[in-house]
Amino acid sequence: MEPVSSDQIYQRVRALPRLCSAGARKRATASALIGEKSLGVGCHGLRTLAIGAVNVPIYPTLTGEQVGALVRDAGCRIAIVSTRSN
Repeated sequence: MEPVSSDQIYQRVRALPRLCSAGARKRATASALIGEKSLGVGCHGLRTLAIGAVNVPIYPTLTGEQVGALVRDAGCRIAIVSTRSN
């Protein structure tokens, strides 16, 4: 993997779609982040935190039942997935 500067990460995070348009609100919205460890997934997590929403990272290797329990327990209103298969 190529090294990435903090400025490059900042630019990627700023370029992501605004979660506020999806209904995310400061400290009132939990957002599930389902995906493998990657720069893109990490940037989405940072974007969630940048607007003050709650980030709920979920491993894609969990079963649907486990993911459902985590999403319900955290009260997630938004889910960001790394691939369609998630």
